[in-house]
Amino acid sequence: MKEKARKTVESEAKSIVHVKNISKTFGKNNWAIKNASFTIYSNECISLLGSNGSGKTTLMSLIANSIELTLGEINYSFEEKELSQAIGFQNRDQDWPMGFLVKDITAIWIATYEVIDQDWVNYLKDVFGINQIWHNYLSKQSMVTKQLFALFLVFLYKPELILVDQLSSDIDWKYSEKISKLMSEYVKKGNTLILNSPSPYFLDHLSTRVIYISGGEIIDDLSKTEIKREYKTVMNYSKTLLKEEIIKERTSNNRKKVFAPFVNKLNTYILQLQDAIKSYVDYSNFALSKLEEELVNSVFAVASLKEIVGNFYKQKTDKNAIKGVVKIIKDTKKVLLKARKHAKISDSLLSSRVVKILKAITKYLENDLTAIFVSEKALYQQNDEQNNLSLKERQHLKRLKRKYIQEEIRHLKTAARRQKLKQTLRIKRLKSEQ
Repeated sequence: MKEKARKTVESEAKSIVHVKNISKTFGKNNWAIKNASFTIYSNECISLLGSNGSGKTTLMSLIANSIELTLGEINYSFEEKELSQAIGFQNRDQDWPMGFLVKDITAIWIATYEVIDQDWVNYLKDVFGINQIWHNYLSKQSMVTKQLFALFLVFLYKPELILVDQLSSDIDWKYSEKISKLMSEYVKKGNTLILNSPSPYFLDHLSTRVIYISGGEIIDDLSKTEIKREYKTVMNYSKTLLKEEIIKERTSNNRKKVFAPFVNKLNTYILQLQDAIKSYVDYSNFALSKLEEELVNSVFAVASLKEIVGNFYKQKTDKNAIKGVVKIIKDTKKVLLKARKHAKISDSLLSSRVVKILKAITKYLENDLTAIFVSEKALYQQNDEQNNLSLKERQHLKRLKRKYIQEEIRHLKTAARRQKLKQTLRIKRLKSEQ
């Protein structure tokens, strides 16, 4: 999504973080963040919204410089040159080993960050309820208390940007009010907050801007003013987008089901072909014979086609996408036909079985899979039972439907003629009576 122009914000605040086309992957194909771009300004309280696993925590970790980028860049423009001093990150996984008292951890933090404003420390202790646990072991505290303590530590050294990964809805009301007031005043002083899925109270009271993330992508980036204009409250906006996301996910799952029978069928053929050639192809031999190479290529070609068909539901379906799949099906058929041709003339005892399987796969690609992708309607209008039918069975079903419709039309016409005849007779009878 293109970053929205924020003329009003820019005139009042300066940019402190510029995120440019960043992406993050975990593993080979797990994209946690995809090509995100936006700017963070001072005097902002940004709420990151989105379903679980959408990439909010990962995005925060990237901004906090606690994990490495895969692609893109993040530029910082803080007054404080040291990022560790300029950014405070309350991570939900943050924990301390057993045996540490709350007061001891606080002392370590104060010494590390050279905090000298004792009035500020005392104020924060009151806001987060730290006085009540001052002489207690942190490891024995509840999760909510640990969250509050982690937030207390982050605020201690007054970073210009604070990222709050978890702000529980179970926080006591008396602390919620104090924390809300603290955060509001903190932002007014020129600092910035980013909250990950805050509770409704903090969402509506603190947010000046909302960034909505889905599947690692930023799909919305709106100011509170823009949101209120259309949705009245930030909470209403959040509920609306979450509902739309759920519907989108369900639609995607329904589309996935449409392609499942094709994937299962191709997978069955792959297993059959692998089983048929396993005692014939010597994979340890780097110099494969021509037939061995073609059989291996056949397995890979069908496996590749299976992946493409299996992931087709994720794509934007248009004629070009469908043509692309049809072309891949044709290319796969060529590979199979080539292997089948050489297998026929082979003296191997397994050749007849291999030929039979290759023939079955080729026939399936020609008569079933190609037909499905050629007909765009078939991709979305067929149910699972229809997808499991062969081409002949589907054609027979189509003829039966046509016959049924024709029969219904004939009945309707007959009924209409009878009705018309009755009306004519009734009119004649009335005339004769007159």
